[in-house]
Amino acid sequence: MQRDLPKKWEKHGDMIVFPQNSFTHNNWRYIGRELWRVVAESLNIARLGRKRFIADDDDRTPHVDLLYGANGWVEHVDDHGIK
Repeated sequence: MQRDLPKKWEKHGDMIVFPQNSFTHNNWRYIGRELWRVVAESLNIARLGRKRFIADDDDRTPHVDLLYGANGWVEHVDDHGIK
């Protein structure tokens, strides 16, 4: 299980997205939803996701499983404050 702990992640606003191979061991499932609440509170974040795959389409659409939080929508703002 220790190998499943992420060494890095991406932050998008109030959401953290873990790599695809994070928290995949079956034992994590036994802990249930409480695990994600504790992780979110520990990282002071409202939503958690885990990458699944990137689609083989023109846009290379990413797919993410929402682990904790109300929705998976994120808003990106560039360096000049443009949304």
